[in-house]
Amino acid sequence: HKGYGIALVIDVLTGVLMGAEYGPHITAMYGDYDKPRKLASTMIAIDPETYAGFDHFIDKMDAMVDDLHAQPPAPGFDRVLVPGEIEWQNEKYNREHGVPVLETIYEYLKS
Repeated sequence: HKGYGIALVIDVLTGVLMGAEYGPHITAMYGDYDKPRKLASTMIAIDPETYAGFDHFIDKMDAMVDDLHAQPPAPGFDRVLVPGEIEWQNEKYNREHGVPVLETIYEYLKS
């Protein structure tokens, strides 16, 4: 039930509220490229300091990530990841070792 509620709220915020389409009325992503998709975006900014405070928020988020990492992974996986974790790891690696570039792209850029 929670997933349905979250999906409904997202459709309201990004479709109905913004005057765009929602749910089954959104044009398919692939196929008729000449037909407008009538999509919208919604940005929401929340200041944690307004609520329990920024430090408390960070502490609780760290604890939540630790709790998620402590869960047993699904079959075929070695660990549980949080959204964005792979990208954060890649960014850290790239900052330390440089951004990998395919040889063909490197040669093209040199020319």
